Amino acid sequence: MADTSLEPREAQLMPKAAEAILNDVTPVGNAWVTVGDRGHILRSQDGDQWQQIATPVQAMLNRVRFYDDRLGWAVGHDGTVLKTADGGQSWTLIHSDTEWGKPFYDILFTSPDVGFVVGANSVFKRTQDGGQSWELLEPDFTFHGLHLNSIWKLADGTMVIGGEKGMMARSLDDGETWEHVKTPYAGSFFGMMPYADNGVFVYGLRGNVYAARDIKSLEVQDTMEWDEFSLESLTDNSVLHEMGWHYYPNDLKESLFGGVVLGPTDVLLVGVNGAVVRTDGERMKTIETQLEHTLGSAVVTGDALVTVGLVGIQSVPFSR
Repeated sequence: MADTSLEPREAQLMPKAAEAILNDVTPVGNAWVTVGDRGHILRSQDGDQWQQIATPVQAMLNRVRFYDDRLGWAVGHDGTVLKTADGGQSWTLIHSDTEWGKPFYDILFTSPDVGFVVGANSVFKRTQDGGQSWELLEPDFTFHGLHLNSIWKLADGTMVIGGEKGMMARSLDDGETWEHVKTPYAGSFFGMMPYADNGVFVYGLRGNVYAARDIKSLEVQDTMEWDEFSLESLTDNSVLHEMGWHYYPNDLKESLFGGVVLGPTDVLLVGVNGAVVRTDGERMKTIETQLEHTLGSAVVTGDALVTVGLVGIQSVPFSR
């Protein structure tokens, strides 16, 4: 008899799903979608009332991204990739690897057909048929097996991946080839956001936030000569500016996991113990709230900051 214990199982509809662990939230059209523990996906039309959506998995979901108002994907543990074609109102399973069992951390589609996932131990895959099949990619920067936490395509077309040990890679040709970029940080980059048209904010451990203002101008390095154990973190902006980077001093030393873009060079980030910080000129400013628990991501809805995290969905007043 075949062992069915590892086969994906439908998520249970739970009356308190909005209070359980949720890792990411994103706008889609005039609605919002959040994902998290036990395969939970919830959707809201107003950022206040949330409805749990049936999903075919109970795996932890880490990220949700939309290509347009209807087409989107969610990724998570057990190599899970879910797809929606109706703005998050229904979801189908298009990739699962329960024997591997490890997580995908982020997903990016550059067209309805071409997409990339990144995850644990430098797993990096591409689909060219909308997710029906996936190929493993092994550019040099995956050699060290570091976790890859985030992938973005910037306004100028450059693709960027960030991960552990300050790892960053860029592609100038739609993901066909990749270069290992030299960064000033030795810790983990948990996430990235666009900076203007051709730069990127990166953030992670202990409240560290950096910005590269022009990804294409950054120095590259040979992965095979890169030593992850001899890295050091730089915070002196007189040195960093010559390298094309800026360090944002931050009084909060809590790790940062997600946030929201408020303007071309303005971001709000959230993290451990209810940390909420925002760019304020050349540094980060602490935003005082009543939030106490770890936060994974956030969106702004009207005059409210809606966060997701360890205790689910929370909302606090917010003014831009």
